[in-house]
Amino acid sequence: MPVNEAGWTLDPHSVGKHDLLREYVPLWLRILGTGYKDLLLYDGFAGPGKYRGGEEGSPIIMLNAAADYVCRRTGARVHCTFVEDRQDRFESLQGQVASYSLPEGVKVYTLHREFADEVTNILRSIASHQNAVRSVPSFFMIDPLWYQRGSLQRASRLLALDKSECLFTLMWRDISRFRNEPSFEKHMFELFGDDGWRGLPTGDLKRYVYSRFEQRLREAGAKYVLVFDLWKGSRHIYSLFFATKGIKGCDVMKQAIWKVDPTGFYTFRGANPGQSQLNLHFDHTGLGDDLRAEFGFEWVSIEQAKEFVQGDRTRFHYGHLRKETLYPLERERVIEVERPKGGKGFPTDKGIRFRFRDVPKPPPRQELLGL
Repeated sequence: MPVNEAGWTLDPHSVGKHDLLREYVPLWLRILGTGYKDLLLYDGFAGPGKYRGGEEGSPIIMLNAAADYVCRRTGARVHCTFVEDRQDRFESLQGQVASYSLPEGVKVYTLHREFADEVTNILRSIASHQNAVRSVPSFFMIDPLWYQRGSLQRASRLLALDKSECLFTLMWRDISRFRNEPSFEKHMFELFGDDGWRGLPTGDLKRYVYSRFEQRLREAGAKYVLVFDLWKGSRHIYSLFFATKGIKGCDVMKQAIWKVDPTGFYTFRGANPGQSQLNLHFDHTGLGDDLRAEFGFEWVSIEQAKEFVQGDRTRFHYGHLRKETLYPLERERVIEVERPKGGKGFPTDKGIRFRFRDVPKPPPRQELLGL
């Protein structure tokens, strides 16, 4: 593959986002491909394809995943659309795509235009497949969202599709730094639809930004919204909002995020409202605390616990639930488990349920000392 010689340098913190794509897109293709022959990948802000050091941009990562998937699944088709509005980057992207020898099932479209203007055409294109706009699974990467007029209103139409998923990048640093600049205010109105952000101190502003943006995505049709920050040390770089209607997609995205270690210097953190802001370091007591907060001391079926963990109210994923969390909680007598005669473990559809023990708090130190 030719290396981009035009001089574009990949920002180091973008490596984390690209690693996330490498984890998620192959899983998405494999899972959705079990029920659908046609799948669609869109990169709304595609960039040059490759960078000065030979690093792959998001379009090339998608192409690699699509080619590998099509070679493994007979009759599968993946339609890849890459949108880039800058002429120089678009020309580089075209050259990079043309240099690939792709299998017949991978269809590639490179478009020189603004993504916000392309949404109507995207919907029309999806509708042309199977003549059913709601039946074609589509993954959209929209990065960054807001630097084009009308981006959010138009992009939100994509979330009305039954099988669509969107990964948005929100540049928190820009919001915090430039929110009071007159030229920047139009972007704030574009994102949030009001001026509730005016005059807020930084901490309150971030809470407003996250909750309002999430609310707008849900109003547009998303059932599940995951929010993750990328940090470098103690500095917040940007935020990722993943919006989907499918609980399985929500869970798989969390699996992908837990696998990513961007560079050793950059880390993802959970950022959903109500979640802790801890780094993604697994400890079974953390998921245990989330389960207890959700269900209290009532009996919980494994199916109920699975649905909760797969969704967007905890940063953990389903792979953390049984062996990683319920087994140790049972050994530690934090939970009691009710199983049918002869039942073992925590499989679904076996009538197994559990509940947290109402463990009393330890007595005050004075009582321990007999005072």
